[in-house]
Amino acid sequence: MLEWKEVVIQNLLEISVISILSATNVVILFLAYRLAPLILLMPFYYLRLLFMAIATYLLFGEVLKIETIIGVLIISISSGFIFWQQYKGKIKL
Repeated sequence: MLEWKEVVIQNLLEISVISILSATNVVILFLAYRLAPLILLMPFYYLRLLFMAIATYLLFGEVLKIETIIGVLIISISSGFIFWQQYKGKIKL
C-alpha cells in the first residue's frame, strides 16, 4: 500500500510546473483545433501519451513499463498510417 508522505516545497513547485504546462497545452490545442483539420491533428494527439510519460519520468523518476511504450507506439503509428492512407494527396501542408 502507498504511504502518506509530507508535501514539501519541491512537490509544490513540481505541481505548479505541471499546472502551467497543462494550461498551456489546453490553449495550444484549442488554437490547433481552430486552425487545422481534426484528422491532421490526431496523430499528434496520441503522441501526447508518450510526451506525458517522458515528463513523468523526468519530473518524478517513474520508470516506464515496456508495455506502455509499445502501446503508445502502436496507437501513434496506426493512427498516422490511417491518416496517410485516407488523405494522401488531399491535404496540402
